[in-house]
Amino acid sequence: MSEAASHRDFMQNLATAFRIAPVSTEPMELTLAQVSELRTSPGQENFSIVFRGPIDRLLSQGTYTLAHDRLGEQDIFLVPVARDEQGISYEAVFNRLI
Repeated sequence: MSEAASHRDFMQNLATAFRIAPVSTEPMELTLAQVSELRTSPGQENFSIVFRGPIDRLLSQGTYTLAHDRLGEQDIFLVPVARDEQGISYEAVFNRLI
């Protein structure tokens, strides 16, 4: 597995595709749609990211292996947070010691 992606890594890859290791027989792609502001405090940083997925396939809350052409593979805990006519949104929150 690749080194954990940073806030900067995600910012540099907005609007790009991440592939989910198959949870069924069909592969699935998510698009990185948003990266929140980076918040830091002594010894800690936090931010969140939002992915957009297809409207016809709901992923349940859980940890998924996401593969990206530049960032490699990352295990990320995703939570479905919204659904509209454009698709389903999934959020991941990062709280890291620095």
